[in-house]
Order: sequence, then structure tokens, then C-alpha cells
Amino acid sequence: DHDDHDHAGHDPHIWLDPSLMIDVVPAIAEALSAADPGNAATYAANALNVIADMNALKPEISGILTQQTRPILALHDSLGYYEIAFPAVQVLAIPESDGSNNSLDDAALLEQLIADKKPACAMIEPFAENAGLSVLSERNGVPLASMDVMGRDFDMGADRYRNMMINLATTIAACGK
Repeated sequence: DHDDHDHAGHDPHIWLDPSLMIDVVPAIAEALSAADPGNAATYAANALNVIADMNALKPEISGILTQQTRPILALHDSLGYYEIAFPAVQVLAIPESDGSNNSLDDAALLEQLIADKKPACAMIEPFAENAGLSVLSERNGVPLASMDVMGRDFDMGADRYRNMMINLATTIAACGK
């Protein structure tokens, strides 16, 4: 369900690029420290650990994605930052779509993308309306793969972001073979 966020012509999914997240972490640590000065040292130390983890994550994901050769199709235009961060990934999507409107125009565009670009698979989101993409994929022989770019399927904790990002890379790599 995408009713809870509106893209309004921009891609808010910056968390899909670990380099951009590195830029965000200090601001989060500063905001937490301002709200809770007694734990400022903990927030600063945690921020350094997160930045180190992010720096290690990007090359790890790039290594997973080295085999990606065919584009993937996504109903939701959410992977722009991911595609920039990991150039091995080619994403076909309806520009400026938030995935919530499966109009006939969108269906025609998706059908044309499938015919022209021959995607390796179609990525569906577990909490989005995917019926239209599922039908088009089946009709055109394009396998479906599930991507959870929100991390909803992962346990809370220090490894949640990493697990979500590695899972996304593994899913894309597997479908691109």
C-alpha cells in the first residue's frame, strides 16, 4: 500500500544508496544527541559504527550484482538511487509512478517495456498492489520476484538495513541470470 507516501515528482528512497545514508547518519546522531544529551557519546559511537558498516556494504552488494546482465522491471519507480549506486542494475519502471495506480496507460507502458527490453524478471513489492504487473508478467513469460525495499519483512535490530539491502541484491542477481 502506497497511500502513506506521495512521491510528488521526486524519489524519496535515498536509503537504497548506502553512500547517501552515510551522509544522513551524522544528522540523525546529532538530532538524537540534542534530544537526549546524556547519551550523546553513545549516539556518536553508534554513528561511526553505522558509517563503517555502510562503507563495507556497498562493495559487498556490488560483488553480488556483478552477474546482473538483463534489466529488471518494477511497477514502482523506487529504485532510482539503487540503480545509480549499483550501475550493474538496469531498472525499467514507469517514471514518477508510486505503484498505487494500475491504470490502463501504465499497463500499456509496462507491456511495451516488456516487449522492447525483455526484462529478466518483474519485481513486486509485498505490500503493494501488484495484480496488474502479475498478469502482464504471466502473459509475457516474465518471472516475478519479490522485493522489500522498506525492510518490513526483516526483524528489527542492528542488522535490519544490511539484511534488507543484501536480500534485495541477491534477489536482483538471481533474477538477472
